[in-house]
Amino acid sequence: MAKKKQTKSEQWLVPVLIAMLAISLGYVAYTTLNVGTRLSVGEVRESGGQAYFVPPLGFVEQNVFRVDGIQTIVIGRDCRAIVADTSPERAEAIKDGLEGRVSGRPTAYDQWADSLETFGIILEAVTIHDFDGNVYLSTGVFRQGSSVLELDMRPSDALALAPRAQSPIYISSDLLARFGEDIC
Repeated sequence: MAKKKQTKSEQWLVPVLIAMLAISLGYVAYTTLNVGTRLSVGEVRESGGQAYFVPPLGFVEQNVFRVDGIQTIVIGRDCRAIVADTSPERAEAIKDGLEGRVSGRPTAYDQWADSLETFGIILEAVTIHDFDGNVYLSTGVFRQGSSVLELDMRPSDALALAPRAQSPIYISSDLLARFGEDIC
């Protein structure tokens, strides 16, 4: 199937859509780069016409991700996980994403995941990379074609969007060692 050429209005629509996503979800920092440029949290490379995310050294892909109770998030690797509380509303949004459920009306996360898909924007990965003593810090890596956008994201927003976008989540091994709990 031939790819439709973007009209002038569609060419400006995608950057505006991403900016609206950033503003509406409270993101404060972003960087636009090209495929092959090293990001602060990994790299998007291209091989055989396919782009793919390479996490930085010292990051592991999560294989434990759940919501316990009404506001506790458990995310980690194998028997080690970060256990953190969030608001009940955000925990419910994360749980809905994990279960592939739209409760009643679509949430902002459902709408953004649909918008990303519609405009060919891929959430390549989410990384949880630091803890500032108060909150965890995370980043979303978005790609459309050869353009890459790195967004500073609240972890609860990133964790609610990632399952809806079928995106991997990477966690710093150092964070898991320092702040993780044994969950087995």
